[in-house]
Amino acid sequence: MDLREQIRSCDDSKVSEPIPCPEWGGDTVLYVRIISGSERDAFDAASFVQKGKKREMSLQDIRARLVCLAACDATGSPVFRRGDEKWLTRKSTVPLDRLYAAAAKLNGLTTEDIEELAGNSVSVQSDDSGSN
Repeated sequence: MDLREQIRSCDDSKVSEPIPCPEWGGDTVLYVRIISGSERDAFDAASFVQKGKKREMSLQDIRARLVCLAACDATGSPVFRRGDEKWLTRKSTVPLDRLYAAAAKLNGLTTEDIEELAGNSVSVQSDDSGSN
C-alpha cells in the first residue's frame, strides 16, 4: 500500500472520555469527537461576519456551534443535528462550557487559535470599488 492509500484508509477518528452532564438529566453522559477538516473549515467560516467591507470575527454562539459539531455518543455518532445550536444556546452554560472545553482541546482549538483567526480578519473589497 502506498503512502496516499495508507493515509486515506487510516481511521484517525477519536472520541473523548465520558463527559458527565447531570444538569441535563441525572446520569446523562456525552462524548466529543475529533471533527473533520471540512467541519473545521465550516466552523471557522461561520465565525466571521461581514461588517461593511470587512470580515470580522464573531464569537456568537461559538460554544453551541462547536458542541453541535463535536458532541457524540460513545460510538462517535453525533448527538446534535444542524440547526440545534439555536436552542442549545439557551441551555445551561455549565455543561455547555464543559463540552466546549473538551471539544476545543481534542480538536486543537485553543484561545490562541481563536485570537489568530480574529487577527486574520481581512478587508474585502466590494465589486463597486472602481478597480479594473
